[in-house]
Parts: sequence; structure tokens; C-alpha cells
Amino acid sequence: MRVTLKKVNDALTKLKQDVRLAKGNAYFYFQGGNADAWLEKTVKVPTVSSLSLEQWLDEFQRLKKLNKEMISTASTKKPPLGPPNKCLDLGQHPVYPPGHENSRICTGING
Repeated sequence: MRVTLKKVNDALTKLKQDVRLAKGNAYFYFQGGNADAWLEKTVKVPTVSSLSLEQWLDEFQRLKKLNKEMISTASTKKPPLGPPNKCLDLGQHPVYPPGHENSRICTGING
């Protein structure tokens, strides 16, 4: 049986997935539903018939799982704190007295 976009999309619909397979330039990608927010959604094959219908459904499940793991990992990671503050005292400032917070230049996230 020859695989077509229609057959893959019909099979996705039967699985109650609000996702469709679409053609790019030398690749295919899943779009619609949750796939619109996926970080990785492409399958790099030249033609839709490069994979069997079962392989397309396996690719969909693989990418769905991969994206769930990537989003889960990203949400549990905390951003690095960055370098500590480094402040330069500008000395005599024409407007602010010495020691005033605006008489220094600070770098870093706490600056």
C-alpha cells in the first residue's frame, strides 16, 4: 500500500490527534494542536512514502514524547545566577554625593 499524506492524516485523526502531517522542502513536519508548540516537529525524509504508515505513527509518538520531555526538563531547570556584581566607584559625581547608589556602575544580575 502506497503511503500518502491523506492516509497519514486520516490515521492521526483515527488516533484522536488534532495534528496533521505537512510537507516542507525535503522534510515533513507535524502541525496543529499541541504540535504547534513543539520544539522539534520535523522528520527529514524526501518523500512521504519513504516511511510506512506505521513508521509515521511511530515518528509522531516519538516526537510527542521527546517534546514532552524537553518541555518538562526546561521547566525544572533554574537559570544560572551569572557572575557576581562588580561595581566601579565613579568617584566625585556631579549630581550624586559619594556613596550614593547612582554614583557607581555595577554589572551582573544583582547590579
